[in-house]
Amino acid sequence: MISAQFLMGSLLLCVAIFSRTKADTLLIICMTLFMFIYQGLIGNLFWPYVSSVVQTEAGFSLASLSIWSGVLFMSVATNALMESLGITTLFLIFAGITFTGGLIFTFCLKEIKGVHDPSKLYC
Repeated sequence: MISAQFLMGSLLLCVAIFSRTKADTLLIICMTLFMFIYQGLIGNLFWPYVSSVVQTEAGFSLASLSIWSGVLFMSVATNALMESLGITTLFLIFAGITFTGGLIFTFCLKEIKGVHDPSKLYC
């Protein structure tokens, strides 16, 4: 999953570059590959990870609230950000956020493979 996160960041970086150089076909290919990788690997990782790590309903509710707040922000703000910042700058920001997420995946998230007791995830 970590490699998929960094691949998605690279694809977003390519989208920014191709939008600047007006290479529309390559831009569409990179956006399509990004969506395939996101929907097939990373996009559905949140729910099983949270259900394995969070032990209370309140914690799961807060995790759900954070993910859906992010989705709401993206759907409301993306159009305005594209108009004010431009497509290239916005996708550079998205690439930076995605690479930061990859670093968080690498250093902060606990491995849950084979762990059936969530209390074993904490010190």
